[in-house]
Amino acid sequence: MHEFTGVKNIHVFEHHGSLYAFNPITVHLVPVNADEASFLKACRKISASGVGSSLGWEPSRTAKVIEGLSGKGLLSSSQPAEENPSTDRVEVLVNASQTCNLACTYCFVDKGRFGYDEDRVLKLSPRHARRLIDVLPEGLPWVREFCIHFYGGEPLLNLEAIRAAVEAACEYDGLFTFAITTNGTIVTKEALSLLRMGKFSVVLSIDGPAWVHDSMRRTVHDEPTHAAVLEFLRHLRQEPRLPVRGSAVVRKGWTLREAEAYLRSLDVDLIKAQAVRLPADHSLMLNKRERQEYTEHLGEVADDVITGLYNGCPPRDDRFNQRVLQLLKGTRRTSFCGAAKWSFGVAADGSVLPCVLVAGIPGTVLGHLDEPPQTWVDRGKAWADANGPREECEACWALPLCGGGCPAMLNVCGEDECELTRANCELALAIYGAFCDNLVDLLGLAGIPRERHECSR
Repeated sequence: MHEFTGVKNIHVFEHHGSLYAFNPITVHLVPVNADEASFLKACRKISASGVGSSLGWEPSRTAKVIEGLSGKGLLSSSQPAEENPSTDRVEVLVNASQTCNLACTYCFVDKGRFGYDEDRVLKLSPRHARRLIDVLPEGLPWVREFCIHFYGGEPLLNLEAIRAAVEAACEYDGLFTFAITTNGTIVTKEALSLLRMGKFSVVLSIDGPAWVHDSMRRTVHDEPTHAAVLEFLRHLRQEPRLPVRGSAVVRKGWTLREAEAYLRSLDVDLIKAQAVRLPADHSLMLNKRERQEYTEHLGEVADDVITGLYNGCPPRDDRFNQRVLQLLKGTRRTSFCGAAKWSFGVAADGSVLPCVLVAGIPGTVLGHLDEPPQTWVDRGKAWADANGPREECEACWALPLCGGGCPAMLNVCGEDECELTRANCELALAIYGAFCDNLVDLLGLAGIPRERHECSR
């Protein structure tokens, strides 16, 4: 029997009774029947020539399966999928403030200090904020949109730098957009006015009802914060309304299902609830049973996406969107997020990084805002080339959808991060598979509406 190439790498899985096979070389997903699934699974352990006999099949049954799989393009040697094309949108995550007014129990960035020395600059200067706006178009002239995403610590502790960036961007006629991740406790007229001035998209951290939120997210003076966050949200949603994503942390004692239900009850546009990122031995990390429960709840989120798309409703939880659209294009990722290529980070002292979340990791400083931008752009390309997928990633079926994992989170969580990423990738495949016969319905994930009936929030 002919030895088929690439069969050992094909990922076979089941979702609600439907079987699928994913070829990571071609980034191609097809439905398969039970015999075809059994054949592909057996090929992982033995050569294709011995699969039929190992399964106790008659030659005619084996031949029928091979014919079916060949017709689906799973047994032939095919050209690898093309790489994801570079984007003309660049996001820069900026540590406006590497200090925080909260002392969250599960914070993995040390209140925004990222393990830096105590005498380090803790706030971005207005001069460096303006400099960032001026040098980005110079260093990356092909980019059509720069999203400046202020991060922390708590970025609203440094309104001066944020204002300087927003005012400088006014000279560039729509080239810049702004986003912020905030704990929502600085409810001042100045802060709210500045957010509206910059037309910010807001990622608002709110874990759940007061008894959940306040058990983890308290001020440095041990005061609760839930009421302040709700007040902040109320102001954001007054006219002119700002787009808000509610963001929650799932940890021991608070499940993904519970967090999602709470976020859906709020007046927010999008939601994000993710497992806590901490070392495996931390008391708040999910144990084996809780991780299994988390994965099951992820499946419920995917099912909600499928149901919504059938009804013409884009998902509020959009965690699967980019991977499903990638499958629609048939391309493969070569990095997790494009760090140092189409995303960068800026520390409070003006250092330029591939991403602020890798701050403090040796070898991650690409340069400084005071240097000519081509310096850190070129170093970014070199860093990205040298920090691609790890050797152990090459054998993983999820690599073309994952790109090798988030360097920052792998540094914190290790293999646990890979396990959750694979679960997300498989559910993205399941969403795509549910629409194999009508792929146009997936365009809702790209913001292209399909008229069905009114969506329920």
